[in-house]
Amino acid sequence: MNNNFLENVFLTTRHWLSGRRDTGTAHHPVTTVNDFGELSPEQRRRLSVVESEDVFSSFQWFELLSLTTFCTEPLASQFIYLLDTATDEHAAITTCLPMIACRQGRSRFLKPLANFYSPLFAPVAEPRHAAQLVAAFAGAVAGDKPSWDIVQLYPLDAQSPFFADAQAALKKHGFLVGTYFCHANWYLDVAGRSFNDYFAALPSVLRNTVRRARRQLSRRQDLAIRWCTEEGELLDYCVRAFEAIYGHSWKKPEPYPAFIPGLCRLAARQGWLRLCVLELDNKPVAAQIWLTHNGTASIFKLAHDQSYDRLSVGSVLTATMMQHAIDVDRVSTVDYLIGDDSYKKLWMSHRRERQGIIGFNTGTVAGLVQATRHFGGRMLGRMGFHHQHVDVGDQQ
Repeated sequence: MNNNFLENVFLTTRHWLSGRRDTGTAHHPVTTVNDFGELSPEQRRRLSVVESEDVFSSFQWFELLSLTTFCTEPLASQFIYLLDTATDEHAAITTCLPMIACRQGRSRFLKPLANFYSPLFAPVAEPRHAAQLVAAFAGAVAGDKPSWDIVQLYPLDAQSPFFADAQAALKKHGFLVGTYFCHANWYLDVAGRSFNDYFAALPSVLRNTVRRARRQLSRRQDLAIRWCTEEGELLDYCVRAFEAIYGHSWKKPEPYPAFIPGLCRLAARQGWLRLCVLELDNKPVAAQIWLTHNGTASIFKLAHDQSYDRLSVGSVLTATMMQHAIDVDRVSTVDYLIGDDSYKKLWMSHRRERQGIIGFNTGTVAGLVQATRHFGGRMLGRMGFHHQHVDVGDQQ
């Protein structure tokens, strides 16, 4: 039998036999708002200056995601958990965990403010304050009325303190907790190398493709590469160019057309943006959006016109942006974010897996029923039986 399941049952039984159910700390009460627009000016100021470890745990990222994607979801409502505390230096800080409330059948779910645009989820909090927020969040969730049947957090860095702290906090408050695979993540450890050293170590098939394509393109008089990192007319042009190329690529249309333009403008204001457009025949044929922050270059979106496949314009542009990231921005990591696509392995050096956490409320009938299906189904699956269990989110 699954040891993690037995541990969950033991901890939960002991918790309920003790006759109490923790609902947070009196010293650090959690409040909730249903929209970022409900934040006070002071809370907004504090959250906007939090030094997040990456773009995807910043207040600005979550607010953009809320305004451009979740505002159009009629069956979900936002639950933004806030913790206002004083630091040892007696300065007030605000941290937050942005969540979404929804129903699936008769079950009340609490999920992260995350979707297919989100390669990673974490609280808006500096690492030294995150544990306090997680503990208070779990207590608040356990005390919310009406009760949540299922709580999910995804996609998470399985090596982060948040991953371990969130599981422990939910178990403490009577939840049966499990983890699951969300998606693969390929990344490059630059390890202090120059671009030339990095390029020399790439697979020969990729090196030869890039060299041959660069030679071909260098002979053309109509080749142009435009870089955009700031707001202005060039940004407007490059965003339109990206959208035009995306429309001629193999990719599905963007379901939220305001998100990418909004992200580019936000990233330009924050200093994250690396938007590059390659032109041939006096028109844009390839474009990529990278986000550079805190020593990491994240490859967020890329597209090229398939009619130019023979010229390998996508590979040439990737090499160009990689050279800038390594030699100019001096990043320590380049991250391909989401997916196990074969081409990512050619450019990157390491693979890791992003995980999710799911907690079942043992204080509700729906929570217990779903927990039985989920954990029982997994055990049957290991025995060779096919099973169905609770939906664990919209990750790949």
